[in-house]
Amino acid sequence: VWERYDKKVEEGEFRVEATVLGDEIGRARTRYKAPEAFLRTLNEQGMKTAAMMIVMTILVVATIVMGSIYLLRAYRQDDVNWRFGIGVGIFVTALFLFDRINGMTGFYKGYNTSQAMMTFWGMQAVGMLLGSVFLGLVAALIAALSDALFKQDLAEEMSLTSWLNVLRLKAGSATLWLQAFVVAVCYGIFDKSMDTFAGYVRYSTLLPYLDTKVRSPGGVNTYVPFFDVLFGTATAVVMTLLTFIAVLLIWRRVIGNVKYLVVVVGVALMVARSVSPADDFYHFSILFALALLHLSVLGFMILRIMRYNLLSYVCVIWVGLIFNGRNALEAALSFYQMGGAVMIV
Repeated sequence: VWERYDKKVEEGEFRVEATVLGDEIGRARTRYKAPEAFLRTLNEQGMKTAAMMIVMTILVVATIVMGSIYLLRAYRQDDVNWRFGIGVGIFVTALFLFDRINGMTGFYKGYNTSQAMMTFWGMQAVGMLLGSVFLGLVAALIAALSDALFKQDLAEEMSLTSWLNVLRLKAGSATLWLQAFVVAVCYGIFDKSMDTFAGYVRYSTLLPYLDTKVRSPGGVNTYVPFFDVLFGTATAVVMTLLTFIAVLLIWRRVIGNVKYLVVVVGVALMVARSVSPADDFYHFSILFALALLHLSVLGFMILRIMRYNLLSYVCVIWVGLIFNGRNALEAALSFYQMGGAVMIV
């Protein structure tokens, strides 16, 4: 750790931290260590975050309990497609293993440790094995639950397996793909536009409340850096979408009316995006208004246009991958630029 002495902000410190793996630099990053007085004040504001975390934990536990009950009922009614769930579980497990292998092995070469390397590798292998089994099991259960609820509650819509066939180009036309991609591009433009407008409002009205955010490319300590992004995108296409469907249909059953569910979810998201970062009521009111505008526009896109067209959501995530590839192309490192090109392709 090195400290820079020619620049100071009160009692804070500008630092450069380097992590050494073997005889090479494994990671380097710059960091600002804030003054202790500021950190104490920041910790006092942690009660809002803690309250939000408690509420979120209660909701997650309730969702898991109700989902387990609904999955058991669907199993007794013979509505569970285990083949679909197991297939998703195998796919997610394979992605997880490839991702873990991509970030292991060669970067520990020559690593001087008091622990024997064979013991170290054994612990790494056991952790990877247990993690892959757990993740695959969870993925299979979520996929089976979302498919069962989708068939029971939305019988008039295309089933998840039918959409999967479209995704695999077995039962889809070029027109359907084109329409879904156009909708996804419109969604991305609206989303980016709202972010740009929110940035303008923050810089014009909330300048004293602004904080800094650091964006750095991921996957430095990997053989193929851009695979981290590809893994995250593939996981989002499968797990995020299926989990969202399961959670939505679970709470749809609890609340009953879809409109009430949309209102409850919208208010919860707006409060979550406004309460925790707000320093006072004025700050909260501006953040809440921005969140209301943002979610209203995107909510209109989802409720009135995209609805249950699952291919559109897949394309939304796909468009996000293209944006990530564009960001990687702007990096000054050649392997990130090559990764950005691959992501776009």
